[in-house]
Amino acid sequence: MRRSAPAFTLLEVLVALVITGIILALVAASFGSIFRAHGNALRHMELEQTLNESMERIRVLLQSAYLSGKYPNYFLTRFETMDTDNISDPYDSLTFTTLANTSHRINAKESDLIEVTLFTVDAPPLMGPNGPINVRRLRVRAGGDINSQFEVEGGQVYTLADNVTGFHLEYLNQFGEWKPEWIPGDNIVNNFPSLPCAVRVTVALRSQTLEEREASIMVPLEMARTQCRFDDPKVFEP
Repeated sequence: MRRSAPAFTLLEVLVALVITGIILALVAASFGSIFRAHGNALRHMELEQTLNESMERIRVLLQSAYLSGKYPNYFLTRFETMDTDNISDPYDSLTFTTLANTSHRINAKESDLIEVTLFTVDAPPLMGPNGPINVRRLRVRAGGDINSQFEVEGGQVYTLADNVTGFHLEYLNQFGEWKPEWIPGDNIVNNFPSLPCAVRVTVALRSQTLEEREASIMVPLEMARTQCRFDDPKVFEP
C-alpha cells in the first residue's frame, strides 16, 4: 500500500507567506534607503559642482577687472557697488569693467572691455519642514545697461546659480583694510578712482534637500598690484 506524500497545512502556508512578506518588505526598505542615499549624494555633488563653477567664473571675471586712468568720453570704465546693504541683508551687487569677455572677430561691434554686473534676483522659495525658505538666483549681466531695480536693457544676462542664500563681497584697499563697499569717490589714487587690491567673495547655496553649502575665495586684482604691496600677508586673511 502506497503512502501519500506529506502536505503542508494551511497554517504552515500562512506562516511561510508572512515570513516571505517580511523579507520582501525588509529588502524593499533596504533598496529604498540605498536609492535615497544615492539621490542625496547626487544632489550634494551637483550643489558642490554648481558652487565651484560659479566661484571660478566670478574669479575669472574679477581677475581681469580693468579701470582706465584717463576716462575718455567714449570709453567709460568703472568698479563700484550698485547698492547699499543692510546688515540683515546677505546680498551684495557689483558692477565693473573686465577684460575677461573679449571679442577676436574682425569688425566686431562690441569693445574688448565689457561691463559686468554680479547681482541676485528673487527666486521661487524652497519648501522646508517649517514653511517656505526665501532664496535668490545669482546672475551675471554682460553688456547693456542696468538700473537700480536691475532691469537690463541690451547685453546678456545668464544665471550662475539657483537657490542662493548668501552673496557677500568685501574689498581690500591699499592700506590693508577690508571694506564692505567700494565707492569710486572714496577710493582715489593719484587723482583717479582706483581698483581694490583684492575682492573676497562668499556664496552660499541651498539644495532641494535643504542642505546648505558655503564657499569663499579671495581674488587679487592684477591691475591694482602696483599700488598694493603688503609686507604682512595677514591682510589677505579673513
